[in-house]
Amino acid sequence: MAPYAQPILFFFCRPCGDYHEKTHPHYAAQKARAAERVKAKAAKARKTKKQDQRKRDEAAGSPA
Repeated sequence: MAPYAQPILFFFCRPCGDYHEKTHPHYAAQKARAAERVKAKAAKARKTKKQDQRKRDEAAGSPA
């Protein structure tokens, strides 16, 4: 996908229900919340991966 010809200066602010420039305080808060969600999702994936590996190790180690 080609980059835009002009920079995008505005965003739709859900708390206000209007379009604002990206210098609006809610834009920074929105970006921070998105970063937290990504971080939490990655942590959950790592935890699940460790649990799955532990289950596989236990299954392989136990005599059947």
